[in-house]
Formats: sequence, C-alpha cells, structure tokens
Amino acid sequence: RVFLTFCGKSLDLKWLADEGFDVVGNDCSDFALKSFLEEQGLEYDTSKSGGFTIYKAKNTKLALYAGNFFELTGEKTEGKFDAVWDTGSFQSVGVTDRATYARAVSGLMKQGCKYLLSVTQFKELRTWTGPPYEITEEILDEIFGENMKWEFVDQAPWGDYMEKIYLLQFRAKS
Repeated sequence: RVFLTFCGKSLDLKWLADEGFDVVGNDCSDFALKSFLEEQGLEYDTSKSGGFTIYKAKNTKLALYAGNFFELTGEKTEGKFDAVWDTGSFQSVGVTDRATYARAVSGLMKQGCKYLLSVTQFKELRTWTGPPYEITEEILDEIFGENMKWEFVDQAPWGDYMEKIYLLQFRAKS
C-alpha cells in the first residue's frame, strides 16, 4: 500500500495504481480529487466517513481522501502503509506545523515503511517568505531524527532549482 500526501491531481496516483499498487491519496481539495478522477476517465464511488469524503475508483485500487491530513489515521484509511511518496508536501507545511506533520505521516506508516521525500532546493533564488520552504538536512534531523533515520538517495536539476530525494524509515527498536 502506497500513500501520497497532499496529492492533488498527481499523475503518480494513476501510474502507481496501474502498476498494481494499492494507492491512497489525500488532499484538502474535493475539486482537485474529483477533477483528477474525471480527467483520468476513472469511474468512482463517493462516501463520507470520519470527517473525510472518500472517492474510490472502480476497477483499480485507488482511494482518495478529501479532508484535513492532520486528522487522517490508519484506522480511517483501512490500514497503515508500506510506502509514502511525498512530493513537496512537507516542504509546503508551515514551519510551526512541521513536527505535527511528521507525527501525522509517521502515524500512517507501518514498521518497515519506506518514506520517499522529494524537496526542492532553491539556493540563492529563494526570494519569498511563504511556501514552499527550504528543507535542509539539518531540518530533517531536527524534525524526523528522533524516530526516523534518513538517507540521501538522488538529486536532479529542475530548471534553476535542484530536486533532492531522501529515504526515511523508522529507526530500529532496541
């Protein structure tokens, strides 16, 4: 099972489902999630549970939860996840909400879960004060370091910026 944070209309949702994964995404925007399903030509059923509107695609293992990410639990998503794909979600969370975000995402992860985190490095090009925020390895240590270990996986230029990918996993229990 794979979870995508703040997924919006990410094409990764359909690609992962087409590859045979059981995919769950979350976003606060009903509009984005419904638009995604319609643009992809996916028929779906809609239900409401635990403060979320849930869109379940027919004929594929894809469920989208519209609602507050910080209130999402493994119980509400019918189980925890083997993998998390975060493409800029952590980077978009306000500085004062980072620890809350880390607790929420870790609460959705099974032991052994692989959490791939993609962040964009702006270097000297960052001239704004709001999101997306710069995420450094020091921030990863500060926010995730107590419960998770992380390792740098790869980087690639993205226009004038640099995208960096990190793998986070729970620390082994002693």
